[in-house]
Amino acid sequence: MLDGVASGSVSAPDAVERLRDLPFADLGYAKVDRHRELRQGTCEIVYAAGKTVEEVRGIVASIIEGNVGPVLVTRANEDQRDAVRSLAKGAGLPVEDRPRSRAIAIARNVYRTPGRVVVITAGTSDLPVAEEAALTARLMGPSVKLIADVGVAGLHRLAGIRGELESADAVVVVAGMEGALASVVGGLVAGPVVACPTSPTEDAIRRRFGPGRPIDTGDRPDSRSMSRLLFVDPIGGAAGDMLLAALLDAGAPEQLVFETVEAVLPGRFIVSTEEVRRGGLRATALQIDPRQEVGAISVGDLLSKMDDESIPEPVRSRARLVLDRLGTAEAKVHRLGPGDAIAHALREGDTSLDVVGIAVALHALDVDRMIVSALPLGSGGSVAGPEGHGWVPMPAPATVELLRGFPVRGAGRAETVTPTAAAVFAALGEPGEAVPEMTLEAVGYGAGLREDPDRPNVVRVLVGTPARISSGIRIRELTLLEANLDDLTPELVADATEALFAAGALDVWTTPVQMKKGRAGVVLAALCDQALEPVMTRLLFETTSTFGVRSRTMSRSELERRTVAVPVAGGSVRVKVGLLEGRVLTATPEHDDVVALAKQRGRPVREMYQEAAAAAASLRQQEVSRA
Repeated sequence: MLDGVASGSVSAPDAVERLRDLPFADLGYAKVDRHRELRQGTCEIVYAAGKTVEEVRGIVASIIEGNVGPVLVTRANEDQRDAVRSLAKGAGLPVEDRPRSRAIAIARNVYRTPGRVVVITAGTSDLPVAEEAALTARLMGPSVKLIADVGVAGLHRLAGIRGELESADAVVVVAGMEGALASVVGGLVAGPVVACPTSPTEDAIRRRFGPGRPIDTGDRPDSRSMSRLLFVDPIGGAAGDMLLAALLDAGAPEQLVFETVEAVLPGRFIVSTEEVRRGGLRATALQIDPRQEVGAISVGDLLSKMDDESIPEPVRSRARLVLDRLGTAEAKVHRLGPGDAIAHALREGDTSLDVVGIAVALHALDVDRMIVSALPLGSGGSVAGPEGHGWVPMPAPATVELLRGFPVRGAGRAETVTPTAAAVFAALGEPGEAVPEMTLEAVGYGAGLREDPDRPNVVRVLVGTPARISSGIRIRELTLLEANLDDLTPELVADATEALFAAGALDVWTTPVQMKKGRAGVVLAALCDQALEPVMTRLLFETTSTFGVRSRTMSRSELERRTVAVPVAGGSVRVKVGLLEGRVLTATPEHDDVVALAKQRGRPVREMYQEAAAAAASLRQQEVSRA
């Protein structure tokens, strides 16, 4: 730059401007370090995970402009790598892409330095990490060689490359968490050995715990006695087949699920899974081949098959509850009787398969609680309805009816949530904006058929166990928020309470208090997961007149909870069951279900509640199956 000023090619004001930006370039969303090359002699590395395509593009463009060395971008999806390739092409710079490791480099001005690095892997599955390590080392200047699959399970393979290892100035060992291969190599060579542990694969975890076990990364002998949480993140939307595929991807045993589906729906479908990519994300897709010679299953046949004693009761009750909610919604929007409404829903050939498969998968994963985040709803268009109904508006009327009480967001003009998925959420799930406090054990991605240009058409599920369980009692760390109010009308207090519940509060209440100057007031309190504290605090300020919100962390002991469906008056009602070490201590009917069923049957709510309470009481005499 100083030479440019001296020659006149760079003006003094331009030089001052460049000097001002030398420490870093402030892009608003990132502060790009332009001095790292001078300070450390290494290339700038951009970690792409969590960044948008435009953010990656802007950061890399800034580095190209302000630096002279190579640029490495890691954990980049296909769209992000496309952006890097486009920038490199526009600048006439060479690119090295490693799709398997999701890494890409602009390999400009890579100055060769003395030294040789050998990167080895224990197995082929370690190659994604090894390729990134080899690319990183190459950009620093030394020559690099990558050798795969020389794990300690066959030491003769390691002996075969001993000459390569001894001639290396440094060895990078990419292998499992136990460090066995790195230890062996360290005893063979004089130079430094860098151990790069990789996480165990889901397949390895399944082998460790057995083929029928859900994934559990802890070494806890009592893990199967714990209930699990399922957090549903509908990134691109949700359909029945997408949700089932995500559960299978998260570890639900495929053979068990498909065998149970075949037992309930014999000879009707050939089902398999395949790995696909949607918007740069790996996901599992369900392949369903209906057998043409078999017609739609009748409601009676389906319910009869589900009553088979070989099918666990939780599977039967969940499937019945989903079908009942779906039938209720269809009955309301199409003015049909309950039986006709379920038959109407089953005209969609794979609905029965999705419902049964999801019920089996949830049971196999030991999921007792499902939390669903904001759902993307396409609107403004229309989709083909079931036979006899032509085209219906989007979102489908039954979908909208089922999603009452769930947070939704706009998502273009395509159908993004199907009635089947909505029925699963309405019957078995609860709304929630944040990931609940849990020990994360498995993640699954289920793919839809459509490839969307603006978002991956996948639904993601997170499976985990509650934070702490002591002597069969769950202990949760929660946040209690409180605000004193003496100048808010009762109507607005009620509105604030409703807003807090809608945002995910576990409980909200008011307590009358005597405030300063003898004024009557109330304390508005909200109990929530710790992750929701910022949202709840903001809501309290926005919906009330308070100038301050108190908060404190507390532990709450809880019974293990699950929801089962009990037959009542020809329908079904959800019952909240509280268990202690497998014993049913409390069973309470869901009041909203009782009210809805009473309206359907034209009977008093009090009378219907008594029947539901009697059905719930019978559960106290038995232990809920937890196979």
